[in-house]
Amino acid sequence: MAIKFQYNKTALRDLEKQLNIRTRALPTLKNKESALRVEVKKAKKIVDTLTKEIAKRMEEFKPYSSLWCEFDPSLVQIDEINTSTTKIAGVKIEVFEGIKFSDKPYNIFS
Repeated sequence: MAIKFQYNKTALRDLEKQLNIRTRALPTLKNKESALRVEVKKAKKIVDTLTKEIAKRMEEFKPYSSLWCEFDPSLVQIDEINTSTTKIAGVKIEVFEGIKFSDKPYNIFS
C-alpha cells in the first residue's frame, strides 16, 4: 500500500489542524495515563497484601489439611459474582463488590 502525499496548501492546512488537535490533547492523555498508573500501583499493593494474607492463613491451616480430603466440594457453589463499573480517568473499569454462595444441607452423622 502506497502512502499518498499532497504538496498543496489545503493538504498542509489539514495536517496543521490535525497536529494542533493532537498537541492540545496530549496533556489530557498524559494526565489520564498518570492517573491510571497510580490506580495500577494501588491495585498491585492490594494484591500483594492479600497474597501475603492468604499465605499466612494457609500456614495457619496447614495442620488441619488432612481434614480437607473429607470435605465434599459440591456442598458450596458460587451463585453470583457482583461487580460494578466505575470510571477512572475516563476509562471504564470493573470493580469487584462481592460473591454470593449457596450451600447444600449437610448432615455430619451420615
